[in-house]
This record gives sequence, C-alpha cells and structure tokens, in this order.
Amino acid sequence: GLLLLLPLLTITAASSAPLPLLALLSLKSSLNDPAGALSPWTYAAAASSGATRSLSPPWCAWPGVVCDAATGDVVGVDLSRRNLSGTVSPTAAALLAPTLASLNLSWNAFTGELPPAVFLLRRLVKLDISHNFFNSTFPDGIARLGSLAVLDAYSNCFVGQLPRGIGELQRLEHLNLGGSFFNGSIPVEVGQLPQLRFLHLAGNALSGRLPRELGELTLLKHLEIGYNGYNGSIPAEFGGLKQLQYLDIAAANVSGPLPPELGGLARLEFLFLFKNRLAGAIPSPWSRLQALQVLDLSDNQLAGAIPAGLGELANLTTLNLMSNFLSGTIPATIGELPNLEVLQLWNNSLVGRLPESLGTSGRLVRLDVSTNSLSGPIPSGLCTGHRLLRLILFANRFDSAIPASLANCSSLWRVRLESNRLSGTIPSGFGAVQNLTYMDLSSNELTGGIPADLVISPSLEYLNVSGNPIGGTLPSNTWR
Repeated sequence: GLLLLLPLLTITAASSAPLPLLALLSLKSSLNDPAGALSPWTYAAAASSGATRSLSPPWCAWPGVVCDAATGDVVGVDLSRRNLSGTVSPTAAALLAPTLASLNLSWNAFTGELPPAVFLLRRLVKLDISHNFFNSTFPDGIARLGSLAVLDAYSNCFVGQLPRGIGELQRLEHLNLGGSFFNGSIPVEVGQLPQLRFLHLAGNALSGRLPRELGELTLLKHLEIGYNGYNGSIPAEFGGLKQLQYLDIAAANVSGPLPPELGGLARLEFLFLFKNRLAGAIPSPWSRLQALQVLDLSDNQLAGAIPAGLGELANLTTLNLMSNFLSGTIPATIGELPNLEVLQLWNNSLVGRLPESLGTSGRLVRLDVSTNSLSGPIPSGLCTGHRLLRLILFANRFDSAIPASLANCSSLWRVRLESNRLSGTIPSGFGAVQNLTYMDLSSNELTGGIPADLVISPSLEYLNVSGNPIGGTLPSNTWR
C-alpha cells in the first residue's frame, strides 16, 4: 500500500495537489479496473484543466464522482456496474471522510472481506455494496457510521452472524442484508431502529424465533424475511406494524396459527406466507385487509373454510391458497372480486360449484382449482375480458358441457379439463385460438367427434381426448 502511495506523495510535495484529488487517485490505485472504467481519473487530466481549487474542480466531471454544487466538495462516489474489484484504501477513506455522504460499489466483482476502511467514512448517509462477492464475516465497525440511513448489502456471500452494532444506527431507514449466508438469529436490537422503513433479511440461513420486537418498528413499510429456517410462529406483535405495505415470510419454516392481529394492517398490499408449516384456519379478521392486492398462503397446512370476507377485498388481484387442507365451498363473493386476475386453489378438499360470476369482471388471467371435489358446470363468463391464459380444472367432478364461450377465448394458452364428468360435444372454435398450445380433455364423457378446426390449429402442440366415448372418425386433414 505504501509503495502505491509514494507517487501520490511525490505529486503532493511537488504541486500541493488538493486533498480530494489525492483521495480519488488513492482510491483508484487500490482498485482493479480491467475494463478501464476509471481511466479518466488521472492527475494529468486534473492538472491540464487548471482550476483545481475552484468551486467546480475538474475531478467533479470524472465518471462516478458527485460534488456539492455550492462547495465543490466530493459528496458521492458511485462506482456501480464497472467490473471493479480490490479494496478501498485507508488513505482514500481518511481523505474523503470529511465530506463523503454516499458510496456505491454495487454490481461489481469485489471479494473477500468488506474493507474496514469503509468505516472511516463517518459522514456516510448511504452505503451500497450489493451484488458483489464479499465472502467473509461482516467486520465490526458498522456502529461508527452513525449518520447512515441506507445500508444495502444484498446478494453477497457473507457468512456468520448479522453485523454487530446495527441497533446503534438510529437514523437507519433502509436495511438490506438479504441474499447471503448469514446465520444465527435476528438480533432483538433490529427492532430498536426507530426510523426503519425497509427491512430485507430474506434468502440467508437465519434461524431461531422471529423477534416480537420487530413489531415495534412503527414506521416500517416493507418487511421481507423469508427463505430462512426459523423456529416457532409469527409473533402477534407484527399486528402493530400499522404502516406496513409489504410482508414476506415465505419458505421460512414458521409454524403455528395465522395471527388474527395481522388483520389490523390496514395499509398492507402484499402478503406472502407460502411454503411454511402454518396450520389452523384463515382468520376472519383478515377480511379487514382492504388494501390487500396479493395474498399467498399456499403450501401450508391450513384447514377449514375459505372466509367469505376475502371476497370483500376489492383490491385483491391474486389469491393463492393451493396445497392446503381447505374444505367447504368457494364463497360466491370470490367470483365478484372486481380486480381478480389469479385464483389458484388446487390440491385442497373443496366441494360445490365455482362461483357463477367468476371471470365476469374481465380481469381473470389464471384459474387453477384442480384436484378438489368441485362439481356443477363450468361458468360461461370465465373469459369475459379475453385475458384468460391458463384454465386448469382437472381432477374434479365438473359436469355439463364445455361452454361455447371458451372456444372463442382468444387469449387461451393452456387448457386442462381432464378427469371430470364433462359431457356433450367439443365446441368448434378452439382451432382458431392462436396462442393455444396445450389441451387435455381426456377421461370425460364427451361425444360428437373431434372438430376439424382443432386438428389443423397452427399453434396446438398437445391434444388429448382419450378416455371419452367421442365417436366418429378423425377429420381428413388431421395429419397436415
């Protein structure tokens, strides 16, 4: 390191180079830059511009350098997406420390330990080291950055415990430590960050119980802590997160009942709890989640009926409850949801009919209720808006004829109606559906032959009508 700095010291002695210039050249000397992204960072370029002490110094025009317009101080260094590696020299950090407020090293090729010199930058408000390959434990010292509002270390290879001293960053608003290999439990002190609005710890190897103290983050809007391996249940205290808009605890090994207290999260728009060990009923107070747009409780052990109150969530676009032990009927109110685009209820024990109004809003894109015990006719309005892509109804007890309206559904891509009790003829028109690639009508009670237009469809790749008393002969143009 000293050898690298000798030329800079010589420059300083010979020409009294300004400290910001020396800092930036020291930083460049500590980085590996195979693509030459920092090639404009040279003393010669600065000297040739002349006014190295003006309020608009030449290095302020260098790529990645942000200066204060009023003072000319270097307040930001953005080196993102430049294929850089190496380190941050202590000399550069010490010289930049009085003014630097933002450091962005994201989307590069840094490896090894996070340079401890970063913790010399005590005026930092934003530190972004995301999308790199840092692969050691997180070094001590983060508590020195008392002005920090944003800490983003997403998508690295950090190991060991979450950084010590996080709880001392009382100005922190955005904390993203997801996508690494952090282990151990979530420190209780994370719940003591009064300004925190965004918390992302997903995709690590965290364990232990979820701290109920997280429920004290009264300004929190985004909580993403799934894809870990916790023990125990979701704390009822999370119902105190009154500003929360996004909650994701998916694939996290949590168990126990769904907390009714979450029904008080009036601003919640996205709720992802899929792939856990949650059991019991869906709480009826969740019908108060009037802002909710996406609800995904799939791949759990939930039982009982689908609350009719979910059909009162007028903003709901996606309802995923598949792979549970739900029973009873599908509430008629679900079919009346004005913005519903995705309804996936497959692999449960549901009975009765599909709501007659399902799809009539014109928004439905995906419907999958396969592997239940549903019966009755297929609603004729499923493709009212011509947006329906996937119609998956197999392994039920649907009867009556296939609605003729489906054969005119121009958006259809995949249709699976096999293993039901459908009767009547196959409606003409499916062959003209330009996006239809897969159609399985097998194991029903269909009659009346195969429509000629179906076998000359330009897009159809798979057609199965076996296990039907379909009768007739194959259309003459089948083999074309």
